[in-house]
Amino acid sequence: MANDSTSRRVQILRDAVARKIAAGEVIDRPFSLVRELTDNAIDAGATNITAYIEGGGIDRVRVTDDGSGMTRGDLEICWLPHATSKIESETDLEHITSLGFRGEALASVAAVARLSITSAVDDSGGAKIVVNGGKLASLDSAAHPRGTTIDVSDLFYSVPARRKFLKRPATEVTLCRTAFLEKALPFPDITFRFHAENELRLFLPPADPAARISTAFDLDPRLLHDLVGRGDGFTMRAVLGAPDLARRDRRLVQVYVNSRRVTEFSLVQALEYGYSEYLPGGNHPVAFLFVDVDPELVDFNVHPAKREARFRNLPEIHRRVVEVVRGHMRSYALRVGQASPHRASSDPSNQSEPSGSVAREGELPYAPNPTGSNTRYRPNRPYRDSSRTAFDLAVRFTPTPPAAGERPHRKPSPVSPEEVRYLGQVFELFLIAELYGELFIVDQHAGHERVLFERLRRSSDVQRLLEPIEFEPDDVDYLRGRHAELARLGITVEEDARSGIWSITAIPNAFTLPADDLIDTVNGLRAPANDLEREFYSTIACRAAIKDGDVLEPDDARRLLAEVFSLDDAHCPHGRPVWVSLSRDELFRLVWRT
Repeated sequence: MANDSTSRRVQILRDAVARKIAAGEVIDRPFSLVRELTDNAIDAGATNITAYIEGGGIDRVRVTDDGSGMTRGDLEICWLPHATSKIESETDLEHITSLGFRGEALASVAAVARLSITSAVDDSGGAKIVVNGGKLASLDSAAHPRGTTIDVSDLFYSVPARRKFLKRPATEVTLCRTAFLEKALPFPDITFRFHAENELRLFLPPADPAARISTAFDLDPRLLHDLVGRGDGFTMRAVLGAPDLARRDRRLVQVYVNSRRVTEFSLVQALEYGYSEYLPGGNHPVAFLFVDVDPELVDFNVHPAKREARFRNLPEIHRRVVEVVRGHMRSYALRVGQASPHRASSDPSNQSEPSGSVAREGELPYAPNPTGSNTRYRPNRPYRDSSRTAFDLAVRFTPTPPAAGERPHRKPSPVSPEEVRYLGQVFELFLIAELYGELFIVDQHAGHERVLFERLRRSSDVQRLLEPIEFEPDDVDYLRGRHAELARLGITVEEDARSGIWSITAIPNAFTLPADDLIDTVNGLRAPANDLEREFYSTIACRAAIKDGDVLEPDDARRLLAEVFSLDDAHCPHGRPVWVSLSRDELFRLVWRT
């Protein structure tokens, strides 16, 4: 049987049908209602915003605010397509500072649900409008304090086909809370309340950015640090978690541009790249980035939900984010003789508050938060009192700020093998030693790997090979594009134009790998130019380092430990700490010895 659609003629859709189709791009789930209505409240200058969810938001979503409100005349037209107070002409699109501007949200809601809006511009009275399925039902005077209440019920009652694809109410509530929270994070000076099924699920009073994130995600505020920076055409704030907060997913790696949560992988990558030397592979940081870009340099008029943006200066923002994060992460360098962070935290009188002032302004490419991020906010659920624990592992990597007048990144003095009291090897992997009154447990592979990595970075000598090593590249285009960068790292690869044979003709003097491992290393390179040195040297160091199961003679172990204890940063190139240490007092506390 022939498909009837093939014989239909082209026609113009009725306005009601077209509006319902268009509404699906803006309002597709209950959380979309929360997102759009909260945007309107923020744009209205509200200082208190409350959302109420019933039946997962399918039955009802109500958002109230104390913003500027709307007049009766505003209410009469606000639900019509393309009605907005944010812009007037196409040139305004180049200077957008509000969250909303398209004039689609209320029109979309009105087309697919029952909409009621009550609003007032002062406390003398207001008005209420009711719109059902895109049709005006009533417009009357109503008592209401300054601000607006938008009540949306029976979502998709006029589009049953869409309603049947919604999730169960509990899932929709979770999505609504997430959408509400994403609006709350960039505006820490606004109070946000979220009620679901007649229960207060989230309360966020005004706080500094780090404290708001701590409360929202139940994170230890001592492990969050608030940094600010700037570049040409943009400013930025980054709230960065300590490496100990690392997760197996990217849920808490979030990017906000001009106060909107965006899916910009380049900036997510910049955050993770800054952490790369302090987090092992497969781990992701807790990192929140808030970037304010000159409106002329960013375009949000890409998608109705405004989750995407186009930038004119994305490479510059990416570079600055990497600098800020990497500069801050250097404060987590592991060195012999520095004050152990967990040791300081075990005494409540020594606990340090979270602070972005890791380095003085001008020493690193970011500045400490001028508003002072060291005001701790006490969350709804109190954290464990670290003064009650003998050994607080939760903050073992939290940096200890440098003393007044002290440069934050001093290179440690070299340690000689004679200074190390070597106690033995356990599990054919860990070296046990005593130094400067502390007990160290050292990962022999990670320690040797870092030592070799540093040797390669310091070495500038190159040896020409008497017999070039011929090989077949896995990615010819990559090698051709990185030929010059590889030469700067001490490795020369050449292609015979006539035969097409590739050869390695020079290597760094510090290189100790067999030819097959060298070929595998070169063929495995995929890093961009700015990360090629780290990837190349770390791969060589990992292959050449002693392995789990290698048994060391005491003299060899002492020599390795001396080099490890002389490192400027005792993390392996892949981000793992080389050692853990315990003082005599810590050991006493662990075994309850007084």
